[in-house]
This record gives sequence, C-alpha cells and structure tokens, in this order.
Amino acid sequence: MFLCPTFNFKNPILSARVFENGRNIGFSIKNCYSIRSGAIVDSTQREKILIITGGEAKMTPVINKEAEGRGYKVYHIQQKNNQQPENWQKIKFKDANFLDTSHWEGFFTDIIKNADSLSVVNTIGAAVAPKGKSLKDINEKPILSILEALKKIKKIPLRIGHVSSIAATYFPNDPKLHANIDSQAKEYCLGRKNVDLILAESPILTTILRPGFIFNDVISGRLIDTGHDYSPEQFTTLLLHPVIGSGTQPHQPVYVGDLVQALFNGMETDQNHLVDAVGPESMTQKEMIKFFLDLEEKPIRSVSIPHEVSAVIAKYFPKGRLAPYSVALLKHLEEHDRNPLCTASFEALVGKDLIKMRDIYKIPVDGFIYPSSPIPQHLVEIISGIATNSEARRDILRITKKHGPYLILNALKALFKPT
Repeated sequence: MFLCPTFNFKNPILSARVFENGRNIGFSIKNCYSIRSGAIVDSTQREKILIITGGEAKMTPVINKEAEGRGYKVYHIQQKNNQQPENWQKIKFKDANFLDTSHWEGFFTDIIKNADSLSVVNTIGAAVAPKGKSLKDINEKPILSILEALKKIKKIPLRIGHVSSIAATYFPNDPKLHANIDSQAKEYCLGRKNVDLILAESPILTTILRPGFIFNDVISGRLIDTGHDYSPEQFTTLLLHPVIGSGTQPHQPVYVGDLVQALFNGMETDQNHLVDAVGPESMTQKEMIKFFLDLEEKPIRSVSIPHEVSAVIAKYFPKGRLAPYSVALLKHLEEHDRNPLCTASFEALVGKDLIKMRDIYKIPVDGFIYPSSPIPQHLVEIISGIATNSEARRDILRITKKHGPYLILNALKALFKPT
C-alpha cells in the first residue's frame, strides 16, 4: 500500500516539504512531488517552436509525433548523422557546440525570430562516457549550457522538458552508503541528481521525468526492441538467462507513450514538475525476463551472476544496460529492499490510466521476433580487452577463480531444471 498525495492537476495538494542536499525543492510524500509555480501561459493561436536534443532512437519519433500533433514546429539537434526521417528538420552541431553557451545563444536568437514560444526537450544522456569524454560532458554540460542560454531570452514564454533517470531517485542520499559504490556509478547518479536540482531551481519552467526501463510499441507488427543491449526481451534468444544478484530487485516499466504524454502535459502547465516516471506494475529483474519468455512459451533458466562479477565486467567492459550505475543500483535495491515508487504524480501528468507491458505486447499471428543477444559479441570484447588491459585481466582472473565453480554449478542446474 502506497501513501500518495491527493493531486489536482491545476492545484496540487501536497503535504510535506522535500529537501535534497539541504535544499528545499518543493512538497512531497514518498517521491510524489510537483514544485514551484510560474506565470500562466496561454498558448492558443501561437506559433510554437520545439527543439529536441539527443537522438534516443525509440523515444525521439514519439516525441516528434506528439509535438506535431500539438502544433509545434520541431527542430532536431544532432551530433552525428542518425537514421532519422528525411522530413524532420535537422540541425547538426559539432561536439563542442553542445557545451558552448554562446553557440546556443546565437542559435536561439536565429530560431525564435518569428516564434511566440520556445520549448526544449532534452534526451541527451549516456550510461558510460565515450572515449576521451567524461559523463559530465554528456549528461550535464549540454543541458546546463542550454539553460544559461535560455535565461537570456526575455520576450517569449520558455519551457524545458528533461528526460532524467530513475537512478537520481534510487541513489542513496546518505553519504555513508556511497563508500562501496563504484566511482563511475557515483558520477552518473550524482550528476543526474545535480542537473535535476539546478533545473528545478532555475527561472525557466521545467518538467523533469525520471524513467527506468522504457518499453515501446511493437515495430512493424512483430519486432520487440527497446533499444539497448541487455534489455530483457533479448534474453528470449538465449538458452540460459543471467540475472544480476538475486534477480529480485524491483522495476516499474514505463510505456514510452505515457512518458511523452506526461512530458508535454507538464510543459504546458504553469508549474515545474519533478516526477518519477514509473509504470503501474512492479516486476523483479527475473520477472521482466520471464514476461518475454512467457510470450514465447519458453521456460526461464536463470543463473545468478554475483554482484562482484557484474561490477568488474561493467567497470572494464560496460555494454548497454550492463553499466556501472545499473549494477550498483541493483545491489543497493537488493540490500535495502526498496518498495515500488508511487505512481500518483506521474499518472496525474499523463492524464489517464498508465499502460502495462501486457497491454502492448499481444502475440501476433506470426509470433514476435527479437534482436539477438549481445552476450556472444560481448564475450569477444572481454577476451580481446583482457589481452591488452593488465588491470582488467587481473580482476577478471580473480573473480573467475573465486566465483567460477559457483557459476558453472548454477548454469548446469538451470539448464537441467528450468522453472
């Protein structure tokens, strides 16, 4: 049973102040909160400009469609030539431009000459920094440069929609609990929290959503592909199904359509919103995999991968959802038995009942198809990596010696006694 605030979309009734790092950021009960009001904007009969930063493959088309349906003129900011529809208005930025406030100022000045409002939706984000860059370069500096540039605009209404991460909510506030968390995981989670707080306290009205696992519609009638390596649907192609730790950590899958609906509904109110974008079902890591196996009428043969093993692999050879922050948070959730997060604020922003995975993934006549598992390719990357990285080789050999017999025994058990 969850204790949630009564939420009126125009006049939220919330009953406890929220503090993060000693700063008052609004009112809340158990992660359900909406913060600071601003000027009411009447957007009827306005030419509205919306800029989308980042190229999140499965989310951007949904944002684009929703924006056009609401009458926005949409521009897509790209770092590289992503495979996007030809009819999209695309503007290519060099890497350095994303971090340059003056470049954003010049761009905004040009693009708003005939605009009556400007909104920016930021989807830029990475779980692991590309070579030669830090996570701050990807997850923090671009949106904060955008924020500083927007502050210079005085004549038209402004909005920001920011897709953050549930990691910012789950990461423990108590510094004592940070000691055993990987430095890369801390950098990711604290960076996300930092950006959320800066945006929430800025003069620009902002809607911040914190999703975890995002699921999307079936592609071309048959393909289920949520877009990241080590997503649970990929495990349908495997004989054995590895889970991190016990596999009992909670997830609340959120439908991309609900996420985007909430983003626009939030931006079109006269308030700031900082909301955990979580779906109506709480499913463990193991149950997420089993959900897709059930669609194929296959048994689950789960093999528990110790946290220490997962952490070493994620540290040296991260791939998709197997990243330092996700491994660290799964360990934290397992050790502290976190309850599911409240959905009230998110559902209020969506404006309707939240959609479950079973509502979307109904088996077609010809059956589903799935992307192949990343594990074979990942093993090749690990083997070639340890050949050139002595530190990685040392740690991989250490965990193999320590956990190898356990993993082999459990793999054999799962193989011959599926559940």
